[in-house]
Amino acid sequence: MSFEPTAFEIVTVPCLSDNYAFLIHVDGRTALVDAPEAAPVAAELSARGWTLDEIWITHHHTDHIDGVPALRQTFEPLVRGAERRRHLCVCWHGRAGFGRFRTHAGSYRVLCQGRAGGLYGR
Repeated sequence: MSFEPTAFEIVTVPCLSDNYAFLIHVDGRTALVDAPEAAPVAAELSARGWTLDEIWITHHHTDHIDGVPALRQTFEPLVRGAERRRHLCVCWHGRAGFGRFRTHAGSYRVLCQGRAGGLYGR
């Protein structure tokens, strides 16, 4: 028996003047890594006919979280980030998951854990 993982797409979305967000799309679900601003992310999602299911925040700096409130209002995604930074990110109140988490994206399993610099995945 052979294992064939589901294909996925990663889209780089330029944000602000010097930053990026990343959309990961697999099996009809989309996760966003960081949300510097909402407009370019929403435009890319719309152009591809995708919705936003989760936002994964790597750390609490404004150039990584400023787009979260508007994206939450439009798409109602689950927002994930490091538990120990929860108090710094007022935009995460409501539907959110913090700390170590596992999620599935099709055939892929994602594990993210809080570390000194933010979250890392494997």
